[in-house]
Amino acid sequence: MLNEYSFGEIYIRHAVDDSPDDRYFTMHIHEQCEIYFFVSGSVVYLVEGSEYPLIDNSLMIMRPSESHKARITK
Repeated sequence: MLNEYSFGEIYIRHAVDDSPDDRYFTMHIHEQCEIYFFVSGSVVYLVEGSEYPLIDNSLMIMRPSESHKARITK
């Protein structure tokens, strides 16, 4: 399930994937901040070469131009 909304300079994306495939989660950057709320699963978040194991209900905030990606671990 994927929902996307845009309000001027604010973009919201909500996705649920019952069988996530790590091949589709690539390292990327944005020109704006990204707020990433992780609900559940098994993920390590990579930001600028550092690894952050996420637990349920984790919140990540990336600055503009920071490379980042979610790495599915299960």
